[in-house]
Amino acid sequence: MSFSDNTPKISEKFDDIWQEILPGLAPLPPEVRGRDDKNAKHTTGTAERPEKSDDCFGDMTCFLRMRIEQECSVCGFYQALVKKSPSMVAQLILPLEKTQKQVLTRLMTLYFLKTGEKASCGKACPYISSVPHAIRNLCNDEAHSGNKYKQAAGQTEDERIVQTFFEIAEIKIQNSQALFRLLGTVINQR
Repeated sequence: MSFSDNTPKISEKFDDIWQEILPGLAPLPPEVRGRDDKNAKHTTGTAERPEKSDDCFGDMTCFLRMRIEQECSVCGFYQALVKKSPSMVAQLILPLEKTQKQVLTRLMTLYFLKTGEKASCGKACPYISSVPHAIRNLCNDEAHSGNKYKQAAGQTEDERIVQTFFEIAEIKIQNSQALFRLLGTVINQR
C-alpha cells in the first residue's frame, strides 16, 4: 500500500513513526511522501528542528546548544546543495559553505568556553527536491537566523558573546543576500 491512497490512518502512522525515529525533526513535505495534502505543513527543506527560543529565554548555554544544532543542519544542507547543483552554481555556493563552517566553529568555541564541553554535529541527511527551492528556503533561513543572533546579543552582558553574535548575524545576512542574488541567476537560467 502506498501513501498516495490518501488514507489518513497511514499518514498519521507515518508521522508517528517519523517522530519516534527522528524526534523534533519536521516530517517530510507531503509531496515528498507521495500524498497531496493541501493543508499539511511544509518545512523549509533544511530539516530544521523547531525553534525553542522561549524554552531558552535567558539561558545562553541552551541557546548556544540549539544554534549549534541548527547550524550543523545548515552545514549539511550547504554540502548537499553543492552536490546537487550544476557546477557553475556549486562554485558560487562553496564560499557560503565555507563561511557557514566558520560560523559553526565560532559557536562551538563559545560553547566550549562557556561550558567546558565539546559540541559536535550529528549526521545530516537533508532532502533537496530542487535547487531553486532549496536556495529560496536557505535564503529565508539565513535571514531569519541573522535576526535571531541580533536578538540574542541583547540578552547577554558577556562582551565576547555579544561581539560574536553580531559578527555571525552579519555573516548570515550577507549569506542571505548572496543566496538571493544566486536565486535570481538560477531561476533566470531556466
